[in-house]
Amino acid sequence: MIDGLLVYDADAHVVPSERMWDCLEEPYQERRPTMVLLRGMPGRGVLDAAWIVDGRVLPHPVGRGTHWGSFPPEARLVAARTSDGFSAEATDPARPWAPGSQELSDPAARLRDLDRLGIDVTVIYPSTTFAYGLMTSDYAFEAALYRAHNTYLARQCSQAPERLKWAAVLSLHDVAEAVREAERTRGLGASAFVLFGSVGERWLHEPQYEPFFAAAERLGLPIAIHIGPSYPSLQAGADSHVAQLTVAMTLPLLMASYSVLCGGLLDRHPGLRFVFLEAGSEWLPFMVHRFDHYYSSAHTNGYPFTSRLASQSASDYLRSGCVYVSAESEEEQLPYILELIGEDYVVYASDIPHAECREDPVREILGRQDLSETVKRKIVGSNAQRLYEGR
Repeated sequence: MIDGLLVYDADAHVVPSERMWDCLEEPYQERRPTMVLLRGMPGRGVLDAAWIVDGRVLPHPVGRGTHWGSFPPEARLVAARTSDGFSAEATDPARPWAPGSQELSDPAARLRDLDRLGIDVTVIYPSTTFAYGLMTSDYAFEAALYRAHNTYLARQCSQAPERLKWAAVLSLHDVAEAVREAERTRGLGASAFVLFGSVGERWLHEPQYEPFFAAAERLGLPIAIHIGPSYPSLQAGADSHVAQLTVAMTLPLLMASYSVLCGGLLDRHPGLRFVFLEAGSEWLPFMVHRFDHYYSSAHTNGYPFTSRLASQSASDYLRSGCVYVSAESEEEQLPYILELIGEDYVVYASDIPHAECREDPVREILGRQDLSETVKRKIVGSNAQRLYEGR
Protein backbone atom coordinates (compact mmCIF):
# COMPACT_ATOMS: atom_id res chain seq x y z
CA MET A 1 0.00 0.00 0.00
CA ILE A 2 0.95 3.64 -0.40
CA ASP A 3 -0.38 6.13 2.15
CA GLY A 4 -2.80 3.45 3.35
CA LEU A 5 -4.41 3.06 -0.11
CA LEU A 6 -4.86 -0.17 -2.04
CA VAL A 7 -2.65 -0.14 -5.15
CA TYR A 8 -3.90 -2.48 -7.87
CA ASP A 9 -1.74 -2.62 -10.98
CA ALA A 10 -3.93 -3.35 -14.02
CA ASP A 11 -1.16 -4.22 -16.50
CA ALA A 12 2.33 -5.58 -15.87
CA HIS A 13 4.40 -8.00 -17.94
CA VAL A 14 6.66 -11.03 -17.96
CA VAL A 15 9.87 -11.40 -19.95
CA PRO A 16 9.68 -14.72 -21.87
CA SER A 17 12.48 -17.12 -21.07
CA GLU A 18 13.46 -20.69 -21.83
CA ARG A 19 11.42 -21.71 -18.78
CA MET A 20 8.23 -20.53 -20.47
CA TRP A 21 8.93 -22.65 -23.54
CA ASP A 22 9.44 -25.68 -21.32
CA CYS A 23 5.64 -25.56 -21.06
CA LEU A 24 5.23 -26.03 -24.80
CA GLU A 25 3.47 -29.30 -25.59
CA GLU A 26 5.63 -32.19 -26.81
CA PRO A 27 4.53 -32.18 -30.48
CA TYR A 28 5.88 -28.62 -30.73
CA GLN A 29 9.03 -28.92 -28.62
CA GLU A 30 11.23 -29.37 -31.68
CA ARG A 31 9.96 -25.98 -32.90
CA ARG A 32 10.28 -24.16 -29.60
CA PRO A 33 11.62 -20.59 -29.73
CA THR A 34 15.40 -20.59 -29.49
CA MET A 35 17.47 -17.83 -27.92
CA VAL A 36 20.46 -16.61 -29.93
CA LEU A 37 23.15 -14.06 -29.02
CA LEU A 38 23.85 -11.40 -31.64
CA ARG A 39 26.69 -9.51 -29.99
CA GLY A 40 28.95 -7.48 -32.20
CA MET A 41 26.34 -7.11 -34.95
CA PRO A 42 25.92 -3.54 -36.28
CA GLY A 43 22.63 -1.95 -35.31
CA ARG A 44 21.92 -4.22 -32.33
CA GLY A 45 23.58 -2.28 -29.49
CA VAL A 46 22.17 -3.46 -26.16
CA LEU A 47 19.48 -5.40 -28.06
CA ASP A 48 21.97 -8.17 -28.63
CA ALA A 49 19.87 -11.30 -28.11
CA ALA A 50 16.76 -12.50 -29.88
CA TRP A 51 14.37 -15.39 -30.35
CA ILE A 52 14.32 -17.53 -33.47
CA VAL A 53 10.69 -18.56 -33.97
CA ASP A 54 9.74 -20.47 -37.11
CA GLY A 55 12.69 -18.91 -38.90
CA ARG A 56 11.88 -15.37 -37.79
CA VAL A 57 14.23 -13.24 -35.68
CA LEU A 58 12.22 -11.49 -32.96
CA PRO A 59 12.55 -8.81 -31.92
CA HIS A 60 14.58 -6.87 -34.47
CA PRO A 61 15.33 -3.20 -33.84
CA VAL A 62 16.25 -1.71 -37.22
CA GLY A 63 14.84 -1.66 -40.75
CA ARG A 64 11.30 -2.06 -42.07
CA GLY A 65 9.16 -4.23 -39.90
CA THR A 66 11.01 -3.02 -36.82
CA HIS A 67 9.73 -4.73 -33.68
CA TRP A 68 10.75 -4.09 -30.08
CA GLY A 69 9.58 -6.31 -27.28
CA SER A 70 10.21 -9.68 -25.61
CA PHE A 71 13.96 -9.56 -25.75
CA PRO A 72 15.39 -12.65 -24.04
CA PRO A 73 16.76 -12.17 -20.53
CA GLU A 74 20.25 -12.59 -21.99
CA ALA A 75 19.99 -9.30 -23.93
CA ARG A 76 22.00 -6.47 -22.38
CA LEU A 77 18.89 -4.27 -22.41
CA VAL A 78 17.14 -6.71 -20.08
CA ALA A 79 20.23 -7.43 -18.01
CA ALA A 80 20.65 -3.69 -17.42
CA ARG A 81 17.41 -3.71 -15.45
CA THR A 82 18.87 -6.09 -12.89
CA SER A 83 20.59 -5.07 -9.69
CA ASP A 84 23.94 -5.72 -11.34
CA GLY A 85 23.20 -3.08 -13.94
CA PHE A 86 22.69 -0.15 -11.57
CA SER A 87 24.90 1.61 -9.12
CA ALA A 88 24.16 1.70 -5.44
CA GLU A 89 23.39 5.41 -5.84
CA ALA A 90 20.58 4.77 -8.38
CA THR A 91 17.52 6.73 -7.32
CA ASP A 92 14.93 5.21 -9.66
CA PRO A 93 12.58 3.17 -7.42
CA ALA A 94 11.12 1.36 -10.43
CA ARG A 95 14.44 -0.46 -10.84
CA PRO A 96 16.38 -2.65 -10.51
CA TRP A 97 14.46 -5.79 -11.41
CA ALA A 98 15.84 -9.13 -10.37
CA PRO A 99 16.06 -11.63 -13.26
CA GLY A 100 13.66 -13.97 -11.49
CA SER A 101 11.18 -11.11 -11.16
CA GLN A 102 11.33 -10.18 -14.84
CA GLU A 103 10.94 -13.79 -16.00
CA LEU A 104 8.62 -14.67 -13.09
CA SER A 105 10.83 -17.72 -12.55
CA ASP A 106 11.04 -16.49 -8.93
CA PRO A 107 7.60 -15.17 -7.89
CA ALA A 108 9.02 -14.15 -4.52
CA ALA A 109 11.35 -11.75 -6.34
CA ARG A 110 8.39 -10.15 -8.13
CA LEU A 111 6.64 -9.81 -4.78
CA ARG A 112 9.67 -8.02 -3.35
CA ASP A 113 9.57 -5.63 -6.30
CA LEU A 114 5.86 -5.03 -5.70
CA ASP A 115 6.55 -4.34 -2.03
CA ARG A 116 9.26 -1.85 -2.96
CA LEU A 117 6.81 0.00 -5.20
CA GLY A 118 3.87 -0.22 -2.80
CA ILE A 119 1.81 -2.38 -5.20
CA ASP A 120 -0.59 -4.76 -3.49
CA VAL A 121 -1.89 -6.68 -6.52
CA THR A 122 -0.67 -6.92 -10.10
CA VAL A 123 -2.11 -8.48 -13.26
CA ILE A 124 0.56 -9.93 -15.56
CA TYR A 125 0.14 -9.80 -19.34
CA PRO A 126 2.04 -11.21 -22.32
CA SER A 127 4.42 -9.07 -24.31
CA THR A 128 3.56 -7.65 -27.71
CA THR A 129 5.55 -10.40 -29.46
CA PHE A 130 2.43 -12.51 -28.87
CA ALA A 131 0.42 -10.28 -31.24
CA TYR A 132 -1.45 -12.32 -33.83
CA GLY A 133 0.73 -13.65 -36.63
CA LEU A 134 3.96 -12.05 -35.43
CA MET A 135 5.78 -15.19 -34.29
CA THR A 136 4.45 -17.57 -36.92
CA SER A 137 1.92 -17.93 -39.72
CA ASP A 138 1.15 -21.46 -38.53
CA TYR A 139 -1.86 -20.74 -36.38
CA ALA A 140 -1.91 -24.14 -34.70
CA PHE A 141 1.66 -23.46 -33.55
CA GLU A 142 0.66 -19.93 -32.51
CA ALA A 143 -2.09 -21.36 -30.32
CA ALA A 144 0.40 -23.80 -28.78
CA LEU A 145 2.77 -20.92 -27.96
CA TYR A 146 -0.14 -19.10 -26.32
CA ARG A 147 -1.04 -22.18 -24.29
CA ALA A 148 2.57 -22.44 -23.09
CA HIS A 149 2.46 -18.80 -21.95
CA ASN A 150 -0.81 -19.35 -20.12
CA THR A 151 0.32 -22.59 -18.47
CA TYR A 152 3.54 -20.94 -17.29
CA LEU A 153 1.79 -17.91 -15.79
CA ALA A 154 -0.85 -20.06 -14.12
CA ARG A 155 1.85 -22.17 -12.46
CA GLN A 156 4.01 -19.25 -11.35
CA CYS A 157 1.20 -16.98 -10.15
CA SER A 158 -0.42 -19.82 -8.19
CA GLN A 159 2.42 -19.41 -5.68
CA ALA A 160 0.92 -16.07 -4.56
CA PRO A 161 -2.58 -15.96 -6.09
CA GLU A 162 -3.88 -13.11 -3.95
CA ARG A 163 -1.22 -10.73 -5.30
CA LEU A 164 -0.09 -12.20 -8.62
CA LYS A 165 -2.92 -12.28 -11.14
CA TRP A 166 -2.56 -13.07 -14.84
CA ALA A 167 -4.26 -12.63 -18.18
CA ALA A 168 -4.67 -15.48 -20.67
CA VAL A 169 -3.72 -14.73 -24.27
CA LEU A 170 -6.01 -16.34 -26.86
CA SER A 171 -5.57 -16.89 -30.60
CA LEU A 172 -8.63 -15.81 -32.57
CA HIS A 173 -7.18 -17.30 -35.74
CA ASP A 174 -8.94 -20.47 -34.54
CA VAL A 175 -12.12 -19.47 -32.74
CA ALA A 176 -12.95 -22.96 -31.50
CA GLU A 177 -9.46 -23.20 -30.00
CA ALA A 178 -9.90 -19.75 -28.41
CA VAL A 179 -13.09 -20.95 -26.73
CA ARG A 180 -11.39 -24.11 -25.44
CA GLU A 181 -8.44 -22.10 -24.12
CA ALA A 182 -10.76 -19.55 -22.50
CA GLU A 183 -12.51 -22.36 -20.65
CA ARG A 184 -9.20 -24.01 -19.67
CA THR A 185 -7.58 -20.82 -18.41
CA ARG A 186 -10.70 -19.73 -16.55
CA GLY A 187 -10.33 -22.98 -14.63
CA LEU A 188 -6.62 -22.31 -14.06
CA GLY A 189 -7.39 -18.98 -12.40
CA ALA A 190 -6.97 -16.38 -15.16
CA SER A 191 -8.25 -12.91 -14.29
CA ALA A 192 -8.81 -11.70 -17.87
CA PHE A 193 -8.68 -12.72 -21.50
CA VAL A 194 -6.28 -10.63 -23.57
CA LEU A 195 -6.82 -9.90 -27.26
CA PHE A 196 -4.96 -7.68 -29.67
CA GLY A 197 -6.79 -5.02 -31.66
CA SER A 198 -7.19 -6.89 -34.92
CA VAL A 199 -6.86 -10.47 -36.14
CA GLY A 200 -4.60 -9.73 -39.05
CA GLU A 201 -6.75 -7.51 -41.25
CA ARG A 202 -10.01 -8.66 -39.64
CA TRP A 203 -11.91 -6.56 -37.07
CA LEU A 204 -12.98 -7.98 -33.72
CA HIS A 205 -16.70 -7.37 -34.24
CA GLU A 206 -16.89 -9.55 -37.36
CA PRO A 207 -19.37 -12.43 -37.07
CA GLN A 208 -16.83 -15.28 -37.16
CA TYR A 209 -15.63 -14.28 -33.68
CA GLU A 210 -19.09 -14.39 -32.07
CA PRO A 211 -18.59 -17.84 -30.47
CA PHE A 212 -15.61 -16.52 -28.54
CA PHE A 213 -17.38 -13.41 -27.26
CA ALA A 214 -20.38 -15.51 -26.24
CA ALA A 215 -18.05 -17.82 -24.31
CA ALA A 216 -16.26 -14.90 -22.68
CA GLU A 217 -19.58 -13.45 -21.57
CA ARG A 218 -20.59 -16.80 -20.11
CA LEU A 219 -17.25 -17.24 -18.32
CA GLY A 220 -17.48 -13.79 -16.77
CA LEU A 221 -13.93 -12.51 -17.19
CA PRO A 222 -13.09 -9.07 -18.63
CA ILE A 223 -11.58 -8.79 -22.10
CA ALA A 224 -8.40 -6.74 -22.26
CA ILE A 225 -7.47 -5.09 -25.56
CA HIS A 226 -3.71 -4.57 -25.40
CA ILE A 227 -1.53 -2.64 -27.82
CA GLY A 228 0.37 -4.86 -30.23
CA PRO A 229 1.35 -5.01 -33.90
CA SER A 230 -1.47 -7.31 -34.97
CA TYR A 231 -2.23 -5.59 -38.32
CA PRO A 232 0.42 -6.94 -40.73
CA SER A 233 0.75 -4.06 -43.20
CA LEU A 234 1.13 -1.50 -40.40
CA GLN A 235 3.82 -3.61 -38.77
CA ALA A 236 5.58 -4.23 -42.09
CA GLY A 237 5.83 -0.49 -42.75
CA ALA A 238 7.26 0.49 -39.37
CA ASP A 239 10.89 1.53 -39.83
CA SER A 240 11.78 2.80 -36.36
CA HIS A 241 11.11 2.24 -32.69
CA VAL A 242 8.81 5.28 -32.58
CA ALA A 243 6.91 4.25 -35.72
CA GLN A 244 6.25 0.85 -34.28
CA LEU A 245 5.11 2.05 -30.87
CA THR A 246 2.96 4.96 -32.05
CA VAL A 247 1.45 3.48 -35.21
CA ALA A 248 1.93 -0.26 -35.66
CA MET A 249 1.16 -1.10 -32.03
CA THR A 250 -1.44 1.56 -31.29
CA LEU A 251 -3.72 1.78 -34.34
CA PRO A 252 -5.02 -1.79 -33.95
CA LEU A 253 -6.23 -0.85 -30.46
CA LEU A 254 -8.14 2.08 -31.98
CA MET A 255 -9.68 -0.35 -34.46
CA ALA A 256 -10.83 -2.44 -31.53
CA SER A 257 -12.39 0.64 -29.93
CA TYR A 258 -14.65 0.82 -32.99
CA SER A 259 -15.58 -2.85 -32.61
CA VAL A 260 -16.51 -2.35 -28.96
CA LEU A 261 -18.17 1.09 -29.15
CA CYS A 262 -19.67 0.97 -32.65
CA GLY A 263 -19.53 -2.58 -33.94
CA GLY A 264 -22.40 -4.02 -31.91
CA LEU A 265 -20.41 -6.22 -29.54
CA LEU A 266 -22.11 -4.71 -26.49
CA ASP A 267 -25.53 -5.03 -28.15
CA ARG A 268 -25.01 -8.74 -28.64
CA HIS A 269 -23.13 -9.33 -25.38
CA PRO A 270 -24.18 -6.76 -22.78
CA GLY A 271 -22.49 -8.75 -20.02
CA LEU A 272 -19.00 -8.24 -21.44
CA ARG A 273 -16.49 -5.86 -19.87
CA PHE A 274 -13.58 -4.41 -21.83
CA VAL A 275 -10.40 -2.63 -20.78
CA PHE A 276 -8.02 -0.86 -23.18
CA LEU A 277 -4.41 -1.08 -22.04
CA GLU A 278 -1.07 0.64 -22.63
CA ALA A 279 -2.23 3.32 -25.07
CA GLY A 280 -2.98 5.87 -22.36
CA SER A 281 -6.43 7.43 -22.31
CA GLU A 282 -6.04 10.63 -24.33
CA TRP A 283 -7.09 8.88 -27.55
CA LEU A 284 -10.53 8.34 -26.08
CA PRO A 285 -12.09 11.82 -26.57
CA PHE A 286 -10.87 12.03 -30.17
CA MET A 287 -12.25 8.63 -31.16
CA VAL A 288 -15.53 8.91 -29.25
CA HIS A 289 -16.29 12.35 -30.64
CA ARG A 290 -15.73 11.10 -34.18
CA PHE A 291 -17.79 7.98 -33.55
CA ASP A 292 -20.66 10.06 -32.19
CA HIS A 293 -20.48 12.56 -35.06
CA TYR A 294 -20.78 9.93 -37.76
CA TYR A 295 -23.33 7.93 -35.79
CA SER A 296 -25.55 11.03 -35.74
CA SER A 297 -24.83 11.73 -39.40
CA ALA A 298 -25.83 8.19 -40.37
CA HIS A 299 -29.18 8.57 -38.62
CA THR A 300 -29.76 11.87 -40.38
CA ASN A 301 -29.08 10.36 -43.79
CA GLY A 302 -30.99 7.12 -43.22
CA TYR A 303 -30.49 3.83 -45.03
CA PRO A 304 -28.00 2.64 -46.28
CA PHE A 305 -25.93 4.86 -43.96
CA THR A 306 -27.57 3.13 -41.01
CA SER A 307 -26.59 -0.34 -42.22
CA ARG A 308 -24.85 -2.32 -39.44
CA LEU A 309 -25.24 0.60 -37.05
CA ALA A 310 -25.14 -0.16 -33.33
CA SER A 311 -28.26 0.59 -31.30
CA GLN A 312 -26.55 3.30 -29.20
CA SER A 313 -23.89 5.94 -29.69
CA ALA A 314 -20.29 5.38 -28.63
CA SER A 315 -20.63 7.80 -25.73
CA ASP A 316 -23.70 5.89 -24.50
CA TYR A 317 -21.75 2.63 -24.47
CA LEU A 318 -18.88 4.40 -22.76
CA ARG A 319 -21.25 5.37 -19.95
CA SER A 320 -22.70 1.86 -19.69
CA GLY A 321 -20.16 0.67 -17.12
CA CYS A 322 -18.75 -1.95 -19.52
CA VAL A 323 -15.63 -0.10 -20.70
CA TYR A 324 -12.43 0.75 -18.80
CA VAL A 325 -9.19 2.41 -19.91
CA SER A 326 -5.73 2.70 -18.38
CA ALA A 327 -4.28 6.18 -18.02
CA GLU A 328 -0.74 7.47 -17.74
CA SER A 329 -0.02 9.44 -14.60
CA GLU A 330 1.04 12.61 -16.45
CA GLU A 331 -1.90 12.93 -18.86
CA GLU A 332 -3.10 16.53 -18.91
CA GLN A 333 -6.58 15.65 -20.16
CA LEU A 334 -7.25 13.15 -17.39
CA PRO A 335 -9.89 15.28 -15.59
CA TYR A 336 -11.85 15.62 -18.85
CA ILE A 337 -11.50 11.91 -19.62
CA LEU A 338 -12.89 11.12 -16.18
CA GLU A 339 -15.93 13.24 -17.03
CA LEU A 340 -16.30 11.42 -20.35
CA ILE A 341 -16.00 7.82 -19.17
CA GLY A 342 -16.77 8.18 -15.46
CA GLU A 343 -14.48 8.15 -12.45
CA ASP A 344 -15.07 4.43 -11.82
CA TYR A 345 -13.57 3.27 -15.12
CA VAL A 346 -10.00 4.59 -15.29
CA VAL A 347 -7.24 2.31 -13.98
CA TYR A 348 -3.54 2.54 -13.19
CA ALA A 349 -1.08 0.29 -15.03
CA SER A 350 2.61 0.02 -14.16
CA ASP A 351 3.97 -1.72 -17.33
CA ILE A 352 6.72 -3.26 -15.17
CA PRO A 353 9.36 -4.44 -15.91
CA HIS A 354 9.46 -2.70 -19.31
CA ALA A 355 12.04 0.01 -19.84
CA GLU A 356 9.43 2.72 -20.46
CA CYS A 357 7.64 2.28 -17.13
CA ARG A 358 7.61 5.54 -15.20
CA GLU A 359 9.66 6.13 -12.08
CA ASP A 360 6.88 6.37 -9.49
CA PRO A 361 3.52 6.77 -11.23
CA VAL A 362 1.31 6.02 -8.24
CA ARG A 363 2.77 8.88 -6.23
CA GLU A 364 2.50 11.08 -9.33
CA ILE A 365 -1.24 10.34 -9.46
CA LEU A 366 -1.64 10.83 -5.71
CA GLY A 367 0.21 14.13 -5.92
CA ARG A 368 -1.99 15.65 -8.64
CA GLN A 369 -3.89 18.77 -7.63
CA ASP A 370 -6.58 18.45 -10.31
CA LEU A 371 -8.06 15.20 -8.97
CA SER A 372 -10.06 14.63 -5.80
CA GLU A 373 -8.78 12.24 -3.16
CA THR A 374 -11.70 9.93 -3.90
CA VAL A 375 -10.87 9.81 -7.59
CA LYS A 376 -7.18 9.16 -6.91
CA ARG A 377 -8.09 6.23 -4.65
CA LYS A 378 -10.27 4.78 -7.38
CA ILE A 379 -7.66 5.12 -10.13
CA VAL A 380 -4.79 3.54 -8.22
CA GLY A 381 -6.78 0.69 -6.71
CA SER A 382 -10.49 0.13 -6.40
CA ASN A 383 -11.41 0.51 -10.09
CA ALA A 384 -9.03 -2.26 -11.16
CA GLN A 385 -10.12 -4.41 -8.24
CA ARG A 386 -13.73 -4.14 -9.41
CA LEU A 387 -12.73 -4.80 -13.04
CA TYR A 388 -10.80 -7.98 -12.29
CA GLU A 389 -12.50 -9.25 -9.15
CA GLY A 390 -16.00 -7.80 -9.36
CA ARG A 391 -15.59 -5.89 -6.10
